[in-house]
Amino acid sequence: MIPASLGQLLAKVSKLRTHLLFAPSYFTTARLSNQNSKPHERNILLMGPPGAGKTCVGRILGHRLGMPVIDIDDDVLERTWGMSVADKLSEIGGDGFIEEEGKAVCRFAATGSVISLTGSNPLHSDAMRHLKHSGLAVYLDVDTEDIMQRLSRMKVNRIVGQDAGVSMREILHYRKQFYEKWLDARVLCGTGDSVEDVADKVLRTLRRYEDSESEVFVSTRSQMSSDPKFFSDVVIEGLAPDGGLYVIPVKYPVLAGKVPYFTLLSRRPPVLVFTRAIAAELEDELAKTCRSQPFSLMCDESNNRKTEKEFIILTRLYDEATLQVSTRFLEMPTCNVGNAENLYEKLSEALRKRGIPWDNLIAFNSDNASVMKGRHNSVISRLKTSQPHVQDLGCICHLVQLATGCGIRAAQVPVEDILVGIYTHFDRSAKRCEVYKEFVDFTDSDHLKLLRYCSTRWLSLLTCIQRVLNQWDALQAYFNSHEEVERSFKVRDLASHLRDPIVKTYFLFLSAALKPLSEFNIAFQSEGIQIHRLEEEMCRLMKRIMGYLIPARAIVAVPLREVEYGDGHQLADEDLFIGADTKAFMRSAELPVSAEKKIFQTVRSFYEAVLKKMFSSFPLDHPLLRDLKVLDPAARLNITPGTELSTMVCRAYSQNFADQSVVPLKHLTDHQYLLELFHGPTASFKDLALQLMPQLFAHCLPQMCNYLILVATSGDTGSAVLNGFRNLKDSDRERIGVLVVFPENGVSEIQKLQMTGFQEGNAKSISVLSNFDFCQRSIKQMFGDSSLIGHLAVEYSTVLSTANSINWARLLPQVVYHCSAYMDLLRNRTLTFGDPIDVCISTGNFGNAMSALYAKQMGIPIRKVICASNHNCIISDFIASGKYDLRNRKLQVSNSPAIDILKSSNLERFIHHASGGDGSLVRDLCLNLERERIFKVSETLRQKINLELQAGWCSEEDCLRAIQEVHTTTGFIMDTHTAVGKVVADRIHDKTCDMLHCTPREVCSGCLKSPSVSRYPTGSC
Repeated sequence: MIPASLGQLLAKVSKLRTHLLFAPSYFTTARLSNQNSKPHERNILLMGPPGAGKTCVGRILGHRLGMPVIDIDDDVLERTWGMSVADKLSEIGGDGFIEEEGKAVCRFAATGSVISLTGSNPLHSDAMRHLKHSGLAVYLDVDTEDIMQRLSRMKVNRIVGQDAGVSMREILHYRKQFYEKWLDARVLCGTGDSVEDVADKVLRTLRRYEDSESEVFVSTRSQMSSDPKFFSDVVIEGLAPDGGLYVIPVKYPVLAGKVPYFTLLSRRPPVLVFTRAIAAELEDELAKTCRSQPFSLMCDESNNRKTEKEFIILTRLYDEATLQVSTRFLEMPTCNVGNAENLYEKLSEALRKRGIPWDNLIAFNSDNASVMKGRHNSVISRLKTSQPHVQDLGCICHLVQLATGCGIRAAQVPVEDILVGIYTHFDRSAKRCEVYKEFVDFTDSDHLKLLRYCSTRWLSLLTCIQRVLNQWDALQAYFNSHEEVERSFKVRDLASHLRDPIVKTYFLFLSAALKPLSEFNIAFQSEGIQIHRLEEEMCRLMKRIMGYLIPARAIVAVPLREVEYGDGHQLADEDLFIGADTKAFMRSAELPVSAEKKIFQTVRSFYEAVLKKMFSSFPLDHPLLRDLKVLDPAARLNITPGTELSTMVCRAYSQNFADQSVVPLKHLTDHQYLLELFHGPTASFKDLALQLMPQLFAHCLPQMCNYLILVATSGDTGSAVLNGFRNLKDSDRERIGVLVVFPENGVSEIQKLQMTGFQEGNAKSISVLSNFDFCQRSIKQMFGDSSLIGHLAVEYSTVLSTANSINWARLLPQVVYHCSAYMDLLRNRTLTFGDPIDVCISTGNFGNAMSALYAKQMGIPIRKVICASNHNCIISDFIASGKYDLRNRKLQVSNSPAIDILKSSNLERFIHHASGGDGSLVRDLCLNLERERIFKVSETLRQKINLELQAGWCSEEDCLRAIQEVHTTTGFIMDTHTAVGKVVADRIHDKTCDMLHCTPREVCSGCLKSPSVSRYPTGSC
C-alpha cells in the first residue's frame, strides 16, 4: 500500500530513528517552551542502557511538562514483587528475571506520564508492545565508554542477562539492537552532557515528533503554498510549478510513514492435553458458535504409553464478547490406532455429531508428523480432498525442533545419549543421588536438579545442556571415581565423554547456538497473536543462523533462498560464532590444532544441517503468511517500523558498491582526507544518491499513471540515473521511463559509452550539439510548457519529472555521507567528538555543497564549506562578490567536465535559506537572471553567505600540476575534480582544523603514461 503522502512514508523514519540537534543559524530551530508546554496524552517512555540517566532525566521532564513520573524499578517491579529488584534477580536468575519483569510490566497501566524503563525492559517483546500501546519510546543513546565509566562509578559490575564469560561491553552492545528495535525517537547524548542538557534534547525531540505533520515543502520562490506539498509530492514533481526548487520552510525534511494493519487471527502449537470433561452447556455454546462462524482446528495425537491413547481436538475462533481470538476444547476421543484413516474419522465424527459444517473450517494445525501432514495418506491430504480452501501451515515450533535435531545428528557428537545417560543413571536411585551430592559440594557446583531430556519436549534440550554444564565438574568427578566401582559400560562411556574436552566444547557451543532457536520457540508458544510475525521471524531466525556461519554482507539485501552458505562462502574458523564461553574454554584447554579443526568442522556441520532442514521444511513462500502481514497489531499501537525504507536502503547500498564501507575514508596528505565516493556501479559519486532515489520515486508514484524522467547531465549523472532506474522491479519499469540528455562534446568518452549503452527498455540517452547549460535550460522549458505537458497527459497518460539534483530525493541521500565521514574520523581517532572540520567540494551545480550544509545544520560540526571551481568560476565569483553575472561569459570545456556549469541550480536553495526563507527575493533574483543574465544580493546577505562558504578557482595548469605533485609524493592519482578542490583548499584553508575532500571519481594507474600529465584524460577510467 502506498501512503497518501510520503510526508507520511519517509518523514517519520529519520524523525523516529535519529534526532541530531540543529546548530543555531539561518535554519531556524523549533524549541519547546516550558511555559507553553501542554500535558501529553500519551506516555513518554525513556529507554536506554543502565547508567543512561533515565530516572534523572524523567524527573526533569515530568517537572517541566507537568506530568507524573513513574520509575519501573521502584514504582512497578518492587511494589509488585514486595522485594527489591536485586533480591528478585538473586532469587530467580537472569533469564527468569526478564520473563517475570515482563509479566509485571504487562499488568501495569498508565497514561500521560513520564516512564523511566529499566535497561532490560526492551528485551521482553510483549512488555514493550504493551507499553507502546500508549507511549512514545525515546532512546537515550549514550556512548558505551561513557556507560562503562558511569557503571564503574556506581560499582555495578554485572547487569541482567550478562552470563559468565560475557564482558560488560559485550552485553551492552548486544542490548543495543533491542533499544533500536523499539525506539520512536533517538536522542544522542554527548560526552559531558548534563541531565539538564539531555532533558532539553528530549524536549526538542518531542516537539519535533509532534510537529511532523506540519513539515511540508515550499518552493524557493514562494513564502507558503496554499496547497501543502509532502515528500511524495516533491519527489514526483521535482520542480515546483513556479519554477522554484522545493525546500522545507524553517525546519528540515524528515522521513515518515505509517502502515495500516489489522488483527484477526492467531495460531499456537497444540500441546495442551485436557484430562477433564467440559460442562455440557459450554460444549453446546461452542458447537453453536462453530456452526455460525469460521473457526480453525488444532489437533495433537497422544504419545503416552498407556493402553488408551487420546486424540486432542481444539478449536480456535473469534469471540465477539471479548473481541479476542480464543482457544476452546472440543473433544478428546480415544484413538488407539493412530493412522491417518482413524484420526480423520475421529475428527469427522467430532464435527458431525455437533452439526458443525466442514465449510466453516478455515485452517487446520497440528505437528508435522507424516500421519498428520504428509502429502499422501495423511489427515490433511484427506481433509483437502473435500475442503481445498483450508489453510495448513503445520507447527513451526516442531519444525524448529526437527531442524535442531538434524544439526545435532550431523555433528556426530552423542549429546542426546549423554543427557539421557546421566539422567537415567541417577533416576530412582536415592543412594546414587546422595553420593553425587558430595561431589557437587566438593566441586562447588550448583545444586540443580538434573533434568530428563525428551525429544518431544521442544524446549528441553537447551535447558538440559545448561544444567549439565553447571555441574560438569561434579559429574566428571563422580563418573571418573565410579568407572571401576560400577564396572558398567554406560558409566565408563559417560566418564570418557565427560573427560573429553571436545565434548565439553561442543556442549558449550550448543548452549550458545541453541539460544535463538529456543527463543523462537518460546515466542511462538506464547498466548499472544503471532501469525502476522511468522514469515518475518522465520527469515530473521534463518539469517541469524546464517550470520553465525557466513559474512553478514552475503546476507543483507539478498533473497533468502539465494544466499550461499556452503563451502567457499563461510567464515574462517576464528570468525565462526561459537559463543564467548566456548572460546574461553578452548583457550584454557590448549587443545591441539587437530582437535580445534575437528571442533570447527563439527560447528559447520551443525549450522549447515540446521539451515538445510529449515530451507526444506519452513513455509517460507506460503502465500497466506505474506497476506497476513496486514494483521500486525503494531498499527493499532501506532508503531512505525520503517521496514520499507530500510529495505530500500539495503537494496541500494548492500550489494551495489565495490567497497564494503560504501564510502571509505582515506588519508591524503597532512591534515587532508579523501572521502571516496566512486565505488558505485557507474564509478561516480552520483551513484550514492541515484541507487536510492529511483526506489523512493517508484514508491511515491500513484498506481494509475506513467512518468517520464528527464535528466540533463554534464557526465556523471546520466549513467548513474540510467543504472538506478534500470534496476527497478519490472512493474515499476513499465510505468517509469528515463531520458538523459547530454552535450556531445562535453563529456568524456567513457561517460558517453556508459550512457549510450543504455538504449533498451525504460532507459535511453541522447546527445546534443551544445553545452550542459543548454541541456538544463531546455528541460526546464519543457516543464514550463503547458501545451507539452497537456499533450503527454492526454495522449500518453504520462507526467514529467526529473532526477537531477534539483529533486529533493536526489539531494537527501548525499547528506548521509558527509555525516558518515565525520563518524569515520571519530572512529579512527583523528578527531574527538565536537572537533570541527572543513569540507572542500569541487562544485558546479552546488548540489553536493548544499548537502554538506544540510549535514552541518543537522549537527555535524562542519566549520566552512569550501567551494572549488575550474575556469568556469561563476560560483566562486558569486561567493566573493555577491554578484551572479552570466553576461559575456561562455562555458569553457575543461579537464573536470562535471563542474563545467554556469547556471547553478541548487544555489537557489542556499539563497532561500540564507535569506530567511524570502521567496519573493529568490523569485526576483531568478527573474533578473533569466531576463538580464545577472543578479546581485545585498551586502548583508553576502556576509551571511560568507559565514558558511569560502570559494576559489584554479586553472587547468594548476589542476594538472597538483595531480603530478600528489602522485610524486604519495603515489596516489587524483582525478581532476579532486585536484581542483585540493588546489583551492591549499590556497585558502587556514589549516587550523582537518580538511575533507569529496573524491567523485577513481583514476586507474594506466591513465598516467608518463611523468607528464599534459595528456591527462578528461574523464574517469
